[in-house]
Amino acid sequence: MGFSDDIKKFTVKCSSNSDAVVRKTVLEITSMIDEMSPVGNPEGGGVGGVPPWKSKPPVGYVGGHFRANWQLGVNVQPTGEIPGHEYKGVLEKEQAKIPAKAGGHVYYYQNNVPYAQVLEDGRTDSSGSFQAPHGMVGITTLHFGGIVEKAAAEVNK
Repeated sequence: MGFSDDIKKFTVKCSSNSDAVVRKTVLEITSMIDEMSPVGNPEGGGVGGVPPWKSKPPVGYVGGHFRANWQLGVNVQPTGEIPGHEYKGVLEKEQAKIPAKAGGHVYYYQNNVPYAQVLEDGRTDSSGSFQAPHGMVGITTLHFGGIVEKAAAEVNK
């Protein structure tokens, strides 16, 4: 085995490792955002961040529309709003979009509901969220470096 073969093996290992690090990073980021996303509380008020003592949910209200609208785009920014409120299983469906060769792509994880920015801003007045008073995406970006470091350490064991 010559030097050229050693370089090829090294290149394949680096590519494989980078794909694994990117995949683990995207999985962790999407999971973190999803877990922090509010789901509303139809029984006790708290709709749209309005405290229970100030509002009652509209007739037919079911929480979950916001969390059900997180969309993962790979090299393409997602558009549109997803109808419905069933958020269980959405995270896994979106994470399944991560390609096996995860490196070298641009990933978008966004929510296109009209009130998404209000929830992200984390206001706790009548237009913000009491369930996510500090937002979701901004907090996750603060953890980005640690997420990547952890993924790299796991891959390089």
